[in-house]
Amino acid sequence: MKFYDRSGREVSREEGVALFGEDRVVAQDMCVAGYVSTVHLVLDHNHSGEGDPLIFETMVFDGEGTAGCWRYSTEDAAREEHTKVFKALLAGVDFRAEMYSPIA
Repeated sequence: MKFYDRSGREVSREEGVALFGEDRVVAQDMCVAGYVSTVHLVLDHNHSGEGDPLIFETMVFDGEGTAGCWRYSTEDAAREEHTKVFKALLAGVDFRAEMYSPIA
């Protein structure tokens, strides 16, 4: 299990655990159609063992629960994609019915 700070630097277990006590919210937006939340995960969620660590996550919640989830390696990418996901939600994208990917 690897821990990362928001800059993407790998940190010790002790430092990583301390990060869970900090504000990990990157962005949050809400509208009638649902809620989009992007957070710093601290733990690497790239379970394939290949590629960069995935330490940020954007999720869409609608009235039925989780409607979509995407993970990123950098805070900049997470912020950019959060904006794309929220714009898609505002435009009426049904994340449950469509194979939506904010990543171009």
